[in-house]
Amino acid sequence: MGFATWMWPSPLRVVAEVLVAIVLGGLTWWCWHRGVVLTATRRGIALYRIEGRWWAMAVGAATLAGILLLDAGRRMTAQASRQHYR
Repeated sequence: MGFATWMWPSPLRVVAEVLVAIVLGGLTWWCWHRGVVLTATRRGIALYRIEGRWWAMAVGAATLAGILLLDAGRRMTAQASRQHYR
């Protein structure tokens, strides 16, 4: 039994992972929109510039959120499977 298993029971850990994934989703949205910068408007045409570091941070946050959600789903199905076969 590892430290994380002893310290964080499975249902509590699933809830924590989902909450962190929601926060990371908000961070993703914020970084993505921060990465698009309006540079000039001429004759009704808007020119946008893309900030790569913000988009990279958004992709990283979205990837981490996805991994956390997958892990939470894995833990829920494993727990349900253990309870079903007892």
